Amino acid sequence: MAKKLRKLTAKQLLFVEYYIQTKNATQSAEKAGYKGSYQTLRAVGSENLSKPHIRAAIADRFSETIMDSNEVLSRLGAMARGFDLLDYAEIRPVYALDKEGESVLTGHELWLDLDKIRKDGYGHLIKKLTQTASGISIERFDSHGALVDIGKAEGLFPHKIDLDADVKGPSMGKVIKAMQEAEKELKDG
Repeated sequence: MAKKLRKLTAKQLLFVEYYIQTKNATQSAEKAGYKGSYQTLRAVGSENLSKPHIRAAIADRFSETIMDSNEVLSRLGAMARGFDLLDYAEIRPVYALDKEGESVLTGHELWLDLDKIRKDGYGHLIKKLTQTASGISIERFDSHGALVDIGKAEGLFPHKIDLDADVKGPSMGKVIKAMQEAEKELKDG
């Protein structure tokens, strides 16, 4: 039967959060509000890491914050597949009033429905949005790069040729000389 773990104090909760960020027990103890010299903070951090209920809280937080390999591959797969921006784009006419107050077509604008992109679950596939003088510039994650990363993770590229590697072993001259000597021995033999 599993042992019931104690609740964490406010300082211990802060220690856990800072430890997730820094992976450094001494810094985490200091940031969490523990007082003392470097040696004291180091001892407090070490003691906190030795307590089962704090270790369990750290493990829980790590499991919440760290992606497992399946999630990484899933995200890379989504990047590789991407989405069609044209499904979320609309060309709208732009009108202005002329001198007589009549509405006149002056051009067209490209509208992109970012709310729909987010609602459809593709928001994380947009790397960067930039406001420019001519509108919004959208940069998506590189689908080719994602495919390469997936291929590497799945071992699809097992052969690696290192063209910069130093050639080890006998020089070509020695190899040719040895072959000539062997050929001579065969003839003389």
